[in-house]
Amino acid sequence: MSLVVSVWLVDPDDLMKVRTLPPSDGEDSYGGGEDTRTTLWNSPAVVRRGARFLPWLADHNLYIEPKDVPAFGEECERLLADSAGLAAETECRLEQIERNLTNMLQVVARATSMGQGVVIW
Repeated sequence: MSLVVSVWLVDPDDLMKVRTLPPSDGEDSYGGGEDTRTTLWNSPAVVRRGARFLPWLADHNLYIEPKDVPAFGEECERLLADSAGLAAETECRLEQIERNLTNMLQVVARATSMGQGVVIW
């Protein structure tokens, strides 16, 4: 299985209701292989770099409410800026880390423009 990153259409009356949008043109919804929940997103290397959202993927799907999307985007940008360091410290290839984070940032931009959330499952 693979992790999918999507815009989450937040229903303020029912946050447990999950409706997502399909990827837009040029957008890739791939967020990593299922194994990246622990080998990358909850790795000591990611945690040490101050990540607070992505480590949750070790045990849960990640639902980021609209108010937290900018902070999540900043987290992804910081990790992308140090993707070579992450690759050196984890079992993940540099190209894969960059692809996953770039995909997340594309979804963050779309969610932000719509005032919606982000889900990774």
